[in-house]
Amino acid sequence: EQTIQFTVNESADLNLVEQRLREYGFEQVDYVYEPGQFAVRGSILDIFSFTNEMPYRIDFFGNDIDSIRTFDIETQLSVERLDSICVVNNLGGESDDSLSLLDFVEPETVILAHNW
Repeated sequence: EQTIQFTVNESADLNLVEQRLREYGFEQVDYVYEPGQFAVRGSILDIFSFTNEMPYRIDFFGNDIDSIRTFDIETQLSVERLDSICVVNNLGGESDDSLSLLDFVEPETVILAHNW
């Protein structure tokens, strides 16, 4: 219930998707450049999920999802074509009872970070 699933050739109401993204802590912007943002331009929805290194571009034909791709924020060019994605809400949120990612792992867990 804390995710939104998108699959090529399935239907989604873009207005409801926008509303749900806002409820999940996403910010609507003109162009996405960091996690937690989304942009709508005509029949194109760009989402920078909290769980992916690159944003997604979803092309709609009416209410049908025509294509899903990742894209480079610098060049706006497509990188990879996908059949399905799952967008996760902002688990950290802005509430005072938010948890750190480290609260979910065992103390002996090795964590690697990639600075992008």
